[in-house]
Amino acid sequence: MATVIGLCLRVKLMRSLPSRYEVLD
Repeated sequence: MATVIGLCLRVKLMRSLPSRYEVLD
């Protein structure tokens, strides 16, 4: 379950935050 929640959070972050998040990751 934790992994599913983490994936959902990442999707929301990637949608809201600019491409800078991808560089950090």
